[in-house]
Amino acid sequence: VEMLADAGIISRVAGPFRPDDTITQAELIAMLVRAGTYSGGGVQPLVANNGNEWYKPYYERAVLMGILSKDEQPDPYAPVTNIFLARLSVHAMDLYRVARLSDIFVLDFKDADEIPVYLRGHAAIAVGMGLMELEDGYFHPQDLVTRGEVAVTLVKLLNSWK
Repeated sequence: VEMLADAGIISRVAGPFRPDDTITQAELIAMLVRAGTYSGGGVQPLVANNGNEWYKPYYERAVLMGILSKDEQPDPYAPVTNIFLARLSVHAMDLYRVARLSDIFVLDFKDADEIPVYLRGHAAIAVGMGLMELEDGYFHPQDLVTRGEVAVTLVKLLNSWK
């Protein structure tokens, strides 16, 4: 958490980090955009307003960075699931073209049948690259993700960009 705060990916002034709280889609997208900017993503840091739609500039930047598709508008207050985290993390790594070839991936997850076919590549890459871990062989695609879990994934993501 300290490393992410030092990098400007999470804010020190927004109050306590609350690692056990479920993260929202807007919070995740903002963190991924900041991580991409920090890692030399070629864009200037973003300063979002603190209004009701503080996340809009992050969504726009996420589209430019390939994290979101042009027409995608995630619910900013919806919780993040494991499969959503895997998908956006893989997109942030610019591995979408590989991930969408879901037929080439063999998942040995005990709950592989619960992962939509078009997202199996995302789950395989996220686990295979060590961004996310299985729990006793299960991916738990619909389980909600905490802020602390996202922090761990972001640190691993940043390390993969080195």
